[in-house]
Amino acid sequence: MADYIMTEPATLDFANGLFRDRDGKYSCYLLIDKSTPGGQAEAKAIAQAIQDAIKDGTRPSGNYPAPLAGLDPNDQNAVKRLSLPLKDGDKDVFALGEHAGERRADVYPEFAGHWFLKVSAGEHRMVDEGLVRDMSNRPVQASQVYSGNRVRANLWFAAWNNNGNRGVQARLNALLIVEPGEPLVQGGHGGDPFAGFGLPAADASTGGDPFANMGV
Repeated sequence: MADYIMTEPATLDFANGLFRDRDGKYSCYLLIDKSTPGGQAEAKAIAQAIQDAIKDGTRPSGNYPAPLAGLDPNDQNAVKRLSLPLKDGDKDVFALGEHAGERRADVYPEFAGHWFLKVSAGEHRMVDEGLVRDMSNRPVQASQVYSGNRVRANLWFAAWNNNGNRGVQARLNALLIVEPGEPLVQGGHGGDPFAGFGLPAADASTGGDPFANMGV
């Protein structure tokens, strides 16, 4: 299927996953507001793109076998057994790890009131490759990429099959930072690493921006 371009800004979370690889792969999360018409429309469109990827996955492509061979895309029970990238932050429960059995929103409060989309950049270091840009179409610096950025994404949805475990992946092609946004610091997975020390806010008298009062 064609690239999917998000029209509604989402909130970037676990941005450190774009810099620190896990098993050679890079990833992040996009949080979509459930309370806004724009967020609702975006989630609906993404759900349709995932459904289209499921249908495509039931058919072989060239010399490659169908990753979802034998699946009826209209069988909702069968579809629910797939690993899908779009989930409800208020309902999703960790199945494994130290938080097994806990609601995601209870562990990471910013997920409350949001759908979330896990996106994979594969082996691509997005920032280093110039695939994260600002509204002027300029590649951004690593320091400008953090959990809390308001972003839009260019995505590719594709079915996969790994030794019988099957699902749909959201592949990240490009990320556009629409606006900086408020840094997320809950759980220590993003934002200011000094946030927990109770330090005063940085300003000209406490080691803030030395250019702040110079009119530049």
